[in-house]
Amino acid sequence: MTLARRMLIGVAVLPCLGTTARAECFSGCGYGTLIAIIVLGGLALVGLILFVMVKLGAGWLIKWVVGAAVLAVAVPPIVIAILHSHRQRVFEARDLAGPLPRLADRTPLVIIGGDLFQCPPPVERYIRAWAGKGVIVLTTWPIEGIDFTKPVALADLPLSLHVGGRTGTDPDAENPYKGYSYHVRSLTPEQRQAAAASIDYVVVAECSQRHDIFRAFAANPALQEPADRFEVELAMAPVAKGSGTLSIPDLRFDLLDLGYLGYTEGFLFAEGQVGGRNSVPYDLATLEAALCLRANGTLVAGCAQ
Repeated sequence: MTLARRMLIGVAVLPCLGTTARAECFSGCGYGTLIAIIVLGGLALVGLILFVMVKLGAGWLIKWVVGAAVLAVAVPPIVIAILHSHRQRVFEARDLAGPLPRLADRTPLVIIGGDLFQCPPPVERYIRAWAGKGVIVLTTWPIEGIDFTKPVALADLPLSLHVGGRTGTDPDAENPYKGYSYHVRSLTPEQRQAAAASIDYVVVAECSQRHDIFRAFAANPALQEPADRFEVELAMAPVAKGSGTLSIPDLRFDLLDLGYLGYTEGFLFAEGQVGGRNSVPYDLATLEAALCLRANGTLVAGCAQ
């Protein structure tokens, strides 16, 4: 049997040998193993082509080697970009923006991960504009040891009130928040109880600060598949007034904007890709109407863009 005939038989048998691996891969091993199987098959085919080119002569061999090298450098990044873009589109299909209530008619709790200037601009403007009336805020970074995949009593969390002005009888009046024209007053246990009983809506923004409360969003049935990493850019959802609890897995979102942080593994000369530019699902004017209109329909100064 000639060498060429043996190579042809080897190429023909290779897909059969990979049946088990392919079945395992398609059941959830990810793109890396699938790409490796394809690459191995491709290398076997390239080996056969090189053998044929040797038989045809050195000139053809050089041309095909150069062509193969160019393809090996140029094609993998394109393949990775297409795969990553597809995965991100599938992920972002879970974003939603339904009808939004006017928050002036609710008692909202705003949950932020980091400093306010790291939050989405509509959230920052909302807190600053409504500080004159007072905004109940939960900043997550001081919280430790709480499992947010289960219902949590709001009164047990370090709720605070963002309030306007620097004068008067408020003991924190001379401690403005991060240079903004308002300050933050921590609520007493009794005030937290009263606030927890009145809260009937939550606005959540990760604000570039990872925390267990945002990771707990993965326990929500709407966000369990596909299981890629994400950040909570902005979420809005009602909670039962008087319940005094926050249950992340039970939230039913009016608005959900997730930032994609998934990873697609690279191969050959292609580097892996992580995340991507976030696309918002909501109309800004609709969001600002929900955040910025008073109960009488007028606009709060400085809230809208």
